[in-house]
Formats: sequence, C-alpha cells, structure tokens
Amino acid sequence: MPGLSPLSPPPVRQALSYWQIGVSYVDGQQQSRAVAFFKLIQSAGWCIGFALSPSTRMSPILQLVATAACYIVGLMALELPAAKQQPQSLRS
Repeated sequence: MPGLSPLSPPPVRQALSYWQIGVSYVDGQQQSRAVAFFKLIQSAGWCIGFALSPSTRMSPILQLVATAACYIVGLMALELPAAKQQPQSLRS
C-alpha cells in the first residue's frame, strides 16, 4: 500500500486495506467479494510464507528472491483498475 512502511504493524495495513476496499466498492455485494478475495490472498501469502520459512527447505537467498517477487506481483496488482460505481445519491 502506498504510504505504509514495511515495518507498520499488520493491523494497520489490514485496516487500511479494508478502508480502501470500502472506498473502491460502493455496493455491499462487491465489497464482500473484494474482502473475500483479500482474505484469500492474505491466507495464501501466509501459507507460502510458512512453506518457505525453514532454511532447510529453501536457501535464504532464494527466500529473499521469492519474497521480492511476491512483493512486486502485489504492487502490480495494486495498479489493476477497481470497479468504480457512483453512489445512489449521485445518479440521476
């Protein structure tokens, strides 16, 4: 997320992510889908992280490369266009 330090506590990043979902998606059904997708990606990241963690499974330099690759893919995903809709009050 732009403006967040990698050292920010996870609840701060997660709260900002939920806020950004709430701003990007107006419809409740779309918000619930976006939150479900966010939780899916978050859970997959934890699973991959735990699989790569022990240095007996993967060397530390490969862990660094895999982490950097996941970070770059995540940054690219942030640039994907969000489904924007006008709120009901702004529609004519």
